Amino acid sequence: MLSETHPDWYFLKKNNNNIEMDTIQKTINHISKTSKQGGLKIIWIDEPISLTHSSNNALLKTLEEPPNNTFFFLTHTHTLNSLNATLYSRCYIYTVPIPDPKISLHWLIKKTSIEKKKCKIALDVSNNYPIEAINLLQSHLWNERKDFFKKFYLACKKKNFFLLLPEFQLKNYNLKIEWIFSILLDALRFQYKNYIYIYNQDQLKLIKKITKLLSNNDIDKTIRSWLYCKKILSTTPFINVELIIAKELIKWTLN
Repeated sequence: MLSETHPDWYFLKKNNNNIEMDTIQKTINHISKTSKQGGLKIIWIDEPISLTHSSNNALLKTLEEPPNNTFFFLTHTHTLNSLNATLYSRCYIYTVPIPDPKISLHWLIKKTSIEKKKCKIALDVSNNYPIEAINLLQSHLWNERKDFFKKFYLACKKKNFFLLLPEFQLKNYNLKIEWIFSILLDALRFQYKNYIYIYNQDQLKLIKKITKLLSNNDIDKTIRSWLYCKKILSTTPFINVELIIAKELIKWTLN
């Protein structure tokens, strides 16, 4: 299984940020047949949030009537409300506790050989999930995050958050909403002088800009509004994501 050569073990992971329909369909075709070694068939899906709409639907149909002696395991390192609502309803949930932050930080530094400060920021903005933190550090996401916050700063400077809309036309819009939560919460921490609890320590310039632009009450209202927006996006099928986010950015600008 570790070498991914067992004939009845199927490990599905994203390719170019998605798990495509072809991948799911090929797996379904394989598991519909008798197992190669006469035992169980195991399908392990890494980050089901990466399933496309069509691949998600294909998986749901199979989960409703799975082949005999077939088990599906889905590993999800994001918040549960980011998972497709129907898929979530088909699953038994087993929560693996988050490791102690000190242990996670030591592991992250050892695993990546990246400086402690950068690893600490990655761990903090990933809500202390070490796997998410290492994914952030070892992919394009770290630079994408920095670029997003640069544009966020420009939007604050011009008092026009609608400028951020092109960022949401790309993939990972859920992650960018999480980054907004993170930076706004840091702005509140800054306002209350809880400096040691600021997660985005590399974005102090932006945090200070937000605190000058928005009052504590404004920041609180904005966080609540984005929480509602995220709930709508994660629970409503066939929704126009760009339209919902555009509406949220316009409301934020006008307020």
